[in-house]
Amino acid sequence: MPGLVVLSEIYEQLKGCVSGFNRGLWQSLTSDARVFTPVDRDNVIELMFLSVRDDEKHLISPNVEWLAQAPHFEESQTYGIFHRGCAVGLISIIDPLLASADDQRTFYQSNCLYVWRLMIDHGHRHKGHGRAAIAFVLEQAKNRGIEGVSLTTKDKEPGNALPFYQSLGFSATGRRLHDEIELIYRS
Repeated sequence: MPGLVVLSEIYEQLKGCVSGFNRGLWQSLTSDARVFTPVDRDNVIELMFLSVRDDEKHLISPNVEWLAQAPHFEESQTYGIFHRGCAVGLISIIDPLLASADDQRTFYQSNCLYVWRLMIDHGHRHKGHGRAAIAFVLEQAKNRGIEGVSLTTKDKEPGNALPFYQSLGFSATGRRLHDEIELIYRS
């Protein structure tokens, strides 16, 4: 049976990936873990085509615009979110310690990483990717000696993410930035 021979050969090749350099790739394809990879020329096209539902497009910039802006903000880091080798979302964080003194005072909570943007593709929702993204940011904050995470969301718009962030333990700071509510999570 030719089909079984081909499948057997593919299986043997994939088994070989487990050793050495490709071990991370094999684990990302077979585990339930999410992999956060800096956006680069090898993954930008796949990430560019992720999208939110049509009724949510008023809540976040299109990925093409986002990915074009991100390199111009030296204090930001943008990651593709991958699950089992498939792009499922994007997240950008800003380390306020790298921002200008004016931006630190105006836009960011002291000693908090800022989630500039987070999106999970509409076809990959309700699978824990958003929660994993916030856990990733909390871990990044901890690794940098930063005590919390802040973000803003369009709370007055239909379909907003406020209930999601509140379910994770974020609370309002009382400030509004660019007509968005500011939320904070302190570890």
